[in-house]
Amino acid sequence: SNPLACTDASGKVLPMETLDVARERALICDSFGEARRAVRLRFEHATTDRLRTLVTLGTCVGLHYSGHGDPSYLSMEDGRGGAHFVQVDRLRRLLQAGSASGGTAS
Repeated sequence: SNPLACTDASGKVLPMETLDVARERALICDSFGEARRAVRLRFEHATTDRLRTLVTLGTCVGLHYSGHGDPSYLSMEDGRGGAHFVQVDRLRRLLQAGSASGGTAS
């Protein structure tokens, strides 16, 4: 969803800053084209389920995240257009699920 919605401390639903994902997508595609690299790109909404699936299947060799975050979390979609704030430890576990070292990446 763009923009994602989040709730403030009083429970009021607020939109998060809108991201120019179309421009970012075009820049990514142009960069691979200029590098003359034939790669298969996928552009999907960032949810924890999609991330888990991609890394578990082992088909994802590179990942670019477009979204909001800070040093302690990334915002993912909750499947209903709302923000789901995923803490660093949870992200680490999701990414380790598909690591070649069997989950021992740091």
